[in-house]
Formats: sequence, C-alpha cells, structure tokens
Amino acid sequence: QAFQLLPEYLQILENYSGLSAVQEMGRGIEAWLARTIRKLDNHLLGVCQTFSEESYLTVIDAFALMGDIGGMAEKMQSFFLQEVLSRTHIVLKEMLEE
Repeated sequence: QAFQLLPEYLQILENYSGLSAVQEMGRGIEAWLARTIRKLDNHLLGVCQTFSEESYLTVIDAFALMGDIGGMAEKMQSFFLQEVLSRTHIVLKEMLEE
C-alpha cells in the first residue's frame, strides 16, 4: 500500500517544498525508500541463490508496484550471474583441492 500511495504523497510534498518541515519529510521518505529497495534487492538475491516461487512472486509484486520491472530484470540477471560465478568458483576450488 505504501508504494501505491507514494507518488501521490510525493506530489503533495512537491507542492509545499518551500517549507522546511516538508523538506525533512521528503528526506525521510527518500531514506525509507532507499532502505526498502535495499531489502528488496537482498530478497531478490536470496531468490537467485535458492529459488522459492512464493519469494519470487513477492519480488515481482514489489517491483511492479514501484513500476520498475525493467530494473528488476536487470538486477535479476546480475544476481543470477553473480551466483553462477560464485558456484563455479566453489566447484573449481573443490576440484583443485582434490
């Protein structure tokens, strides 16, 4: 619900951007959004490491609410690549140790 209301809220704040209290609220919202995106990125990374349909659907819903499906696709590709490289490194290391 917060993602759905965020554009309206930010538009209202923009109309009163000259007030210092409104500027402070805007900074608070930006900080909350940054923390939320970091948590969502961590959740997406977890999905790329160990797939869970429920977690995957949660990630898709969250990015859709933010209107950033393209960003999700780019991050997913990057996270899967990181995971493939990490697992490949582990396998090669184990092979060399044998």
